[in-house]
Amino acid sequence: MLLRRITQHVQNQNWFAVFIDFLIVVVGVFIGIQVANWNAERQVNQQRNLVHQRLVTDFNFLEDFSLQSLERHKKIIVGLDTLIKAIDRGEVLPEEDEAIKFALRWGVSYSKKMLRSPTYVELISSGQLNLISDEQLRSALAIFDQRALDTEFNFRSIHNVSVKNDSRLLKYGTLQQVNIDNPNIRDVATYDFTAMLADENYYQGLNNCLDIQNWFYSNIEAHNRVLQEIIMTLKGSK
Repeated sequence: MLLRRITQHVQNQNWFAVFIDFLIVVVGVFIGIQVANWNAERQVNQQRNLVHQRLVTDFNFLEDFSLQSLERHKKIIVGLDTLIKAIDRGEVLPEEDEAIKFALRWGVSYSKKMLRSPTYVELISSGQLNLISDEQLRSALAIFDQRALDTEFNFRSIHNVSVKNDSRLLKYGTLQQVNIDNPNIRDVATYDFTAMLADENYYQGLNNCLDIQNWFYSNIEAHNRVLQEIIMTLKGSK
Protein backbone atom coordinates (compact mmCIF):
# COMPACT_ATOMS: atom_id res chain seq x y z
CA MET A 1 0.00 0.00 0.00
CA LEU A 2 2.83 2.40 0.86
CA LEU A 3 4.66 1.53 -2.36
CA ARG A 4 1.51 2.20 -4.40
CA ARG A 5 1.08 5.55 -2.66
CA ILE A 6 4.67 6.55 -3.34
CA THR A 7 4.26 5.58 -6.98
CA GLN A 8 1.12 7.69 -7.19
CA HIS A 9 2.90 10.67 -5.63
CA VAL A 10 5.78 10.32 -8.09
CA GLN A 11 3.37 10.23 -11.01
CA ASN A 12 1.70 13.34 -9.65
CA GLN A 13 5.17 14.88 -9.04
CA ASN A 14 4.18 15.58 -5.46
CA TRP A 15 7.78 15.55 -4.24
CA PHE A 16 6.95 16.72 -0.74
CA ALA A 17 4.61 13.75 -0.27
CA VAL A 18 7.30 11.47 -1.75
CA PHE A 19 9.76 12.82 0.80
CA ILE A 20 7.30 12.24 3.65
CA ASP A 21 6.63 8.68 2.49
CA PHE A 22 10.35 8.00 2.16
CA LEU A 23 10.92 9.40 5.65
CA ILE A 24 8.20 7.11 7.01
CA VAL A 25 9.93 4.12 5.42
CA VAL A 26 13.35 5.07 6.84
CA VAL A 27 11.98 5.72 10.30
CA GLY A 28 10.02 2.45 10.23
CA VAL A 29 13.10 0.47 9.23
CA PHE A 30 15.18 2.25 11.90
CA ILE A 31 12.61 1.55 14.60
CA GLY A 32 12.38 -2.08 13.51
CA ILE A 33 16.13 -2.49 13.75
CA GLN A 34 16.24 -0.77 17.13
CA VAL A 35 13.46 -2.97 18.51
CA ALA A 36 15.32 -6.06 17.28
CA ASN A 37 18.53 -4.80 18.90
CA TRP A 38 16.73 -4.03 22.14
CA ASN A 39 15.20 -7.50 22.20
CA ALA A 40 18.58 -9.11 21.49
CA GLU A 41 20.22 -7.02 24.21
CA ARG A 42 17.45 -7.88 26.65
CA GLN A 43 17.91 -11.59 25.95
CA VAL A 44 21.69 -11.32 26.45
CA ASN A 45 21.16 -9.45 29.73
CA GLN A 46 18.76 -12.15 30.87
CA GLN A 47 21.34 -14.80 30.01
CA ARG A 48 24.05 -12.87 31.86
CA ASN A 49 21.85 -12.53 34.93
CA LEU A 50 21.11 -16.26 34.82
CA VAL A 51 24.83 -17.07 34.50
CA HIS A 52 25.59 -14.77 37.44
CA GLN A 53 22.94 -16.47 39.59
CA ARG A 54 24.27 -19.91 38.66
CA LEU A 55 27.84 -18.86 39.48
CA VAL A 56 26.70 -17.59 42.89
CA THR A 57 25.00 -20.94 43.54
CA ASP A 58 28.08 -22.84 42.37
CA PHE A 59 30.47 -20.94 44.58
CA ASN A 60 28.25 -21.03 47.64
CA PHE A 61 28.31 -24.82 47.31
CA LEU A 62 32.07 -24.84 46.64
CA GLU A 63 32.63 -22.69 49.71
CA ASP A 64 30.67 -25.10 51.92
CA PHE A 65 32.55 -28.07 50.44
CA SER A 66 35.92 -26.37 50.94
CA LEU A 67 35.19 -25.38 54.54
CA GLN A 68 34.03 -28.92 55.36
CA SER A 69 37.23 -30.33 53.85
CA LEU A 70 39.34 -27.90 55.88
CA GLU A 71 37.47 -28.78 59.05
CA ARG A 72 37.90 -32.51 58.46
CA HIS A 73 41.62 -32.31 57.67
CA LYS A 74 42.13 -30.03 60.68
CA LYS A 75 40.44 -32.56 62.95
CA ILE A 76 42.66 -35.33 61.55
CA ILE A 77 45.77 -33.17 62.05
CA VAL A 78 44.81 -32.47 65.66
CA GLY A 79 44.25 -36.20 66.26
CA LEU A 80 47.59 -37.25 64.75
CA ASP A 81 49.42 -34.54 66.64
CA THR A 82 47.69 -35.66 69.84
CA LEU A 83 48.82 -39.27 69.33
CA ILE A 84 52.40 -38.24 68.56
CA LYS A 85 52.55 -36.10 71.69
CA ALA A 86 51.05 -38.94 73.74
CA ILE A 87 53.78 -41.29 72.48
CA ASP A 88 56.42 -38.67 73.31
CA ARG A 89 54.91 -38.37 76.78
CA GLY A 90 54.52 -42.11 77.20
CA GLU A 91 50.84 -42.05 78.13
CA VAL A 92 47.42 -41.18 76.78
CA LEU A 93 45.36 -38.69 78.76
CA PRO A 94 41.65 -39.55 79.10
CA GLU A 95 40.58 -36.46 77.15
CA GLU A 96 42.83 -37.47 74.22
CA ASP A 97 41.22 -40.84 73.55
CA GLU A 98 38.51 -39.66 71.15
CA ALA A 99 40.90 -37.57 69.06
CA ILE A 100 43.37 -40.47 68.80
CA LYS A 101 40.70 -42.91 67.67
CA PHE A 102 39.55 -40.45 65.03
CA ALA A 103 43.13 -40.03 63.80
CA LEU A 104 43.69 -43.77 63.61
CA ARG A 105 40.51 -44.22 61.59
CA TRP A 106 40.88 -41.28 59.22
CA GLY A 107 44.57 -40.35 59.35
CA VAL A 108 45.11 -41.55 55.81
CA SER A 109 41.88 -40.06 54.48
CA TYR A 110 43.05 -37.63 51.83
CA SER A 111 41.27 -35.36 49.40
CA LYS A 112 41.39 -36.65 45.84
CA LYS A 113 39.24 -34.12 44.03
CA MET A 114 38.94 -30.37 43.77
CA LEU A 115 35.49 -29.36 42.57
CA ARG A 116 35.12 -26.94 39.67
CA SER A 117 32.27 -24.59 38.84
CA PRO A 118 29.87 -26.50 36.54
CA THR A 119 28.61 -23.20 35.12
CA TYR A 120 32.10 -22.01 34.23
CA VAL A 121 33.01 -25.38 32.68
CA GLU A 122 29.82 -25.23 30.61
CA LEU A 123 30.61 -21.71 29.41
CA ILE A 124 34.07 -22.81 28.32
CA SER A 125 32.70 -25.82 26.47
CA SER A 126 30.02 -23.79 24.67
CA GLY A 127 32.28 -20.82 23.89
CA GLN A 128 30.01 -18.42 25.77
CA LEU A 129 32.44 -16.77 28.16
CA ASN A 130 31.25 -13.45 26.73
CA LEU A 131 28.18 -13.89 28.96
CA ILE A 132 30.51 -12.90 31.81
CA SER A 133 30.89 -9.20 31.06
CA ASP A 134 33.04 -8.41 34.12
CA GLU A 135 36.65 -8.84 32.94
CA GLN A 136 37.97 -9.08 36.51
CA LEU A 137 35.50 -11.85 37.32
CA ARG A 138 36.29 -13.69 34.09
CA SER A 139 40.02 -13.56 34.89
CA ALA A 140 39.47 -14.69 38.49
CA LEU A 141 37.33 -17.62 37.34
CA ALA A 142 40.02 -18.72 34.89
CA ILE A 143 42.67 -18.65 37.64
CA PHE A 144 40.40 -20.55 40.03
CA ASP A 145 39.54 -23.23 37.50
CA GLN A 146 43.17 -23.81 36.48
CA ARG A 147 44.21 -23.98 40.11
CA ALA A 148 41.49 -26.57 40.75
CA LEU A 149 42.83 -28.72 37.92
CA ASP A 150 46.46 -28.36 39.05
CA THR A 151 45.65 -29.05 42.70
CA GLU A 152 43.59 -32.11 41.84
CA PHE A 153 46.48 -33.47 39.76
CA ASN A 154 48.83 -32.99 42.73
CA PHE A 155 46.31 -34.59 45.09
CA ARG A 156 45.96 -37.66 42.92
CA SER A 157 49.72 -37.95 42.52
CA ILE A 158 50.50 -37.87 46.23
CA HIS A 159 47.45 -39.98 47.06
CA ASN A 160 48.94 -42.93 45.21
CA VAL A 161 51.95 -42.75 47.53
CA SER A 162 50.19 -41.82 50.76
CA VAL A 163 47.73 -44.73 50.77
CA LYS A 164 50.65 -47.04 51.48
CA ASN A 165 50.45 -45.86 55.09
CA ASP A 166 46.85 -47.08 55.40
CA SER A 167 47.48 -50.52 56.88
CA ARG A 168 50.39 -49.21 58.94
CA LEU A 169 48.29 -46.59 60.72
CA LEU A 170 45.65 -49.16 61.77
CA LYS A 171 48.31 -51.72 62.67
CA TYR A 172 47.55 -51.45 66.38
CA GLY A 173 43.90 -50.45 66.13
CA THR A 174 40.73 -52.56 66.22
CA LEU A 175 37.72 -51.53 64.17
CA GLN A 176 34.10 -52.14 65.06
CA GLN A 177 30.97 -51.90 62.94
CA VAL A 178 28.79 -48.93 63.87
CA ASN A 179 25.98 -49.35 61.32
CA ILE A 180 24.21 -52.71 61.08
CA ASP A 181 22.89 -51.80 57.63
CA ASN A 182 26.31 -50.95 56.24
CA PRO A 183 29.22 -53.15 57.38
CA ASN A 184 31.70 -50.79 55.73
CA ILE A 185 30.99 -48.04 58.26
CA ARG A 186 33.39 -48.75 61.09
CA ASP A 187 35.16 -46.82 63.83
CA VAL A 188 38.19 -47.58 65.99
CA ALA A 189 37.06 -49.38 69.13
CA THR A 190 40.43 -49.94 70.84
CA TYR A 191 44.14 -49.52 70.15
CA ASP A 192 47.34 -50.98 71.60
CA PHE A 193 49.21 -47.96 72.87
CA THR A 194 51.96 -50.06 74.47
CA ALA A 195 52.77 -51.60 71.09
CA MET A 196 52.84 -48.13 69.53
CA LEU A 197 55.40 -46.99 72.08
CA ALA A 198 57.70 -49.87 71.23
CA ASP A 199 57.50 -49.43 67.43
CA GLU A 200 59.83 -46.72 66.14
CA ASN A 201 58.76 -47.30 62.54
CA TYR A 202 55.14 -46.75 63.55
CA TYR A 203 56.09 -43.45 65.19
CA GLN A 204 57.83 -42.34 62.00
CA GLY A 205 54.78 -43.36 59.99
CA LEU A 206 52.60 -41.15 62.17
CA ASN A 207 54.86 -38.18 61.49
CA ASN A 208 54.69 -38.91 57.76
CA CYS A 209 50.89 -39.00 57.91
CA LEU A 210 50.89 -35.70 59.78
CA ASP A 211 53.15 -34.08 57.19
CA ILE A 212 50.89 -35.26 54.36
CA GLN A 213 47.75 -34.07 56.10
CA ASN A 214 49.33 -30.66 56.69
CA TRP A 215 50.25 -30.55 52.99
CA PHE A 216 46.66 -31.30 51.95
CA TYR A 217 45.32 -28.77 54.43
CA SER A 218 47.62 -25.98 53.20
CA ASN A 219 46.64 -26.65 49.57
CA ILE A 220 42.92 -26.62 50.35
CA GLU A 221 43.38 -23.48 52.44
CA ALA A 222 45.18 -21.70 49.57
CA HIS A 223 42.47 -22.83 47.15
CA ASN A 224 39.82 -21.56 49.54
CA ARG A 225 41.43 -18.11 49.58
CA VAL A 226 41.10 -17.92 45.79
CA LEU A 227 37.50 -19.14 46.15
CA GLN A 228 36.74 -16.33 48.61
CA GLU A 229 38.10 -13.80 46.12
CA ILE A 230 35.68 -15.16 43.51
CA ILE A 231 32.77 -14.82 45.94
CA MET A 232 33.70 -11.21 46.73
CA THR A 233 34.05 -10.43 43.01
CA LEU A 234 30.63 -11.99 42.34
CA LYS A 235 29.09 -9.78 45.01
CA GLY A 236 30.74 -6.72 43.48
CA SER A 237 29.65 -7.50 39.93
CA LYS A 238 25.91 -7.62 40.57
